[in-house]
Amino acid sequence: MYEHDTFHESRDSSMDRQLPKRSVFQKYKYYFLGGVVFIAFLVYVAIAVSGGRKLRIDTDKIGIADVKQDKFLDYVDTEGIVQPILTLKLNTLEAGMVDRIVAEEGAMLQKGDTILVLHNPELERIIEEQQDEWEKQRILYQEKKVEME
Repeated sequence: MYEHDTFHESRDSSMDRQLPKRSVFQKYKYYFLGGVVFIAFLVYVAIAVSGGRKLRIDTDKIGIADVKQDKFLDYVDTEGIVQPILTLKLNTLEAGMVDRIVAEEGAMLQKGDTILVLHNPELERIIEEQQDEWEKQRILYQEKKVEME
């Protein structure tokens, strides 16, 4: 056929060149770099843990006194949220408006203490109407009783 096969011509040609072998450092340079960073981190942690720290305090704020036997009063001034141990929800049969708060938030309470006073004008009106109706019935009963005698 043909004297030179065009498909395999590149094998024999001088266009192929051999790449130089990479050194060990070039092959594993990222591993070496990672190891150096890790060792530097370990050295930093070891120095930070073992080295003493200095805390500078203003000498005017330090109180020095003789040691004596007494009550230990320690107050911690912090801000936070205190969650109650027990929370109860009040469900009432009648609705109402808060007329007066007797116990403020955070107050110590005992069993039976009044926390707040509710005011319900509608319920008061109904009770007054029922009292009036009862009074009318009582008067009517007394009149009937007098008539029967």
